[in-house]
Amino acid sequence: MTILDQFKQTIKANSLLKKGDRVLVGVSGGADSICLLHLLYRLRYELGITLHVVHVNHNLRRGAKADEDFVVATCGALQLPLIVKTIDKKRFNKAGSIEALAREYRFRAFEEVLQTNRATAVALG
Repeated sequence: MTILDQFKQTIKANSLLKKGDRVLVGVSGGADSICLLHLLYRLRYELGITLHVVHVNHNLRRGAKADEDFVVATCGALQLPLIVKTIDKKRFNKAGSIEALAREYRFRAFEEVLQTNRATAVALG
């Protein structure tokens, strides 16, 4: 059984997506989220779903812009709609864990895009 078959079986067995869903796919540019995007892309017609991609650039790492560029190029090649949310790294000067703040900002960005695009499901790698 291929990874695509296992992925499809898991979606169906757990009723994770239904025909007509508008799926917001969070893509960081890392291997997990790129794999998720490609699996959903391959199954989009069979599952009857539409895909919308969101990338959140926290500007915390040197490679952040390269990740963003990779996601932009990937979505361009797949002809998928993409929204890039950029977070000003000055916002991370607050007290607390940078990871926790980054997660909070990322989830806020997903929520905003979810509402404005009327997505019915979110997929994160």
